[in-house]
Amino acid sequence: PPTWRKLQSPTKAEPVEKWTPETDGATLRRAGKTAEEASELIKVLQRIIIQGYGGRDPETGESNGNALAEEIADVYAQLDETVKAFNLNPDFIARRRDHKRELMRQWEAHFNN
Repeated sequence: PPTWRKLQSPTKAEPVEKWTPETDGATLRRAGKTAEEASELIKVLQRIIIQGYGGRDPETGESNGNALAEEIADVYAQLDETVKAFNLNPDFIARRRDHKRELMRQWEAHFNN
């Protein structure tokens, strides 16, 4: 059976989907771990914005650059496992990644002029 049904929105003519929270344990664990690793990467990036790339974690003394490398590695590992666990299409992901790299290159070019 579907996990959602179409509802009629009172303000729009288009139907609205009812959201049903995920209940599958394996899906929740994988999504949760991936989100956790992504949030740890975001934390380091925020520290770099505030303290600079050459700064250090005030509690551990670890350099921001080293922490960044570690968190990127952790996110890569989680993403690899998430692609497998959710049976995502690696070819589609590679094409999308290439497209995004081109967009980022174009964006960066605005600052090199």
